[in-house]
Amino acid sequence: MNGKKRVFFGLLSILILLMALSIFFLFYIVKSRSSVLYNFLIGFVILFFFAITIVLIFTAFGFLYVIYTGKNNEMLNKTLLLLIDELYPLLEILGGIFGVEKERIQQSFTNINNFLVSSRKCKYLPEELLILTPHCIQFNECKFKVTNDIDNCRKCGKCQVNDLISLCQVVVGKFFFFKCYPHNV
Repeated sequence: MNGKKRVFFGLLSILILLMALSIFFLFYIVKSRSSVLYNFLIGFVILFFFAITIVLIFTAFGFLYVIYTGKNNEMLNKTLLLLIDELYPLLEILGGIFGVEKERIQQSFTNINNFLVSSRKCKYLPEELLILTPHCIQFNECKFKVTNDIDNCRKCGKCQVNDLISLCQVVVGKFFFFKCYPHNV
């Protein structure tokens, strides 16, 4: 497993450990209190944390299985992609707490996601592909905006739009530009 994948996996392992410690802490609280309703509520929280911990452990072992054996099936792949997508925000917060740079977490997530997607070995027809690109790849002083109509491009060579149009004519059926707005930081 290369370094980029280790960051994400390491944060996932820390999250599993924190969940397990939370379960033990809640068990301690249950043992020290005597109210039936209180014990029921804490028992429910323990059960919930236990279920999440099991899912996290499944994710970790499923991911290791796919990486080290190279074997992959569609259901495992889809499940891992879904779980990793859902865990990403939590692991980003956890990484911030432990001082891991946000960029390293993003690179690790992208590396894992690309690995899982590429291991699917699905075949697609060119007509089934869609390329989405930000409009900012177009030369910013160009008067012929391509966000609404790709045929507006005059193929002047000042940006990469012409290259993408050529690629799409050879390989892909559909091609769209989208407007992106910077996030408030």
